[in-house]
Amino acid sequence: MICYDVTFERIGRNRNVASLGVEAADADELAAEIHKYARPHLRSRDYDVEVDLQKGEGFISCGMHCGGRFKIEVI
Repeated sequence: MICYDVTFERIGRNRNVASLGVEAADADELAAEIHKYARPHLRSRDYDVEVDLQKGEGFISCGMHCGGRFKIEVI
């Protein structure tokens, strides 16, 4: 398990989102944790989380709209 700190630019319309400290074994597990964390901030129930560990960033897509962007840092 690797510890990550995920800092959000925004989730949905909320720009004041606390960072997420989480442990994950790989990018898929990290995306699943971010997906759970983002749910209360989004109106849409149909959204995906994309994680790029090499770039240290990712985004939330709500259909054709951007539901947010975030930076990923290994702790």
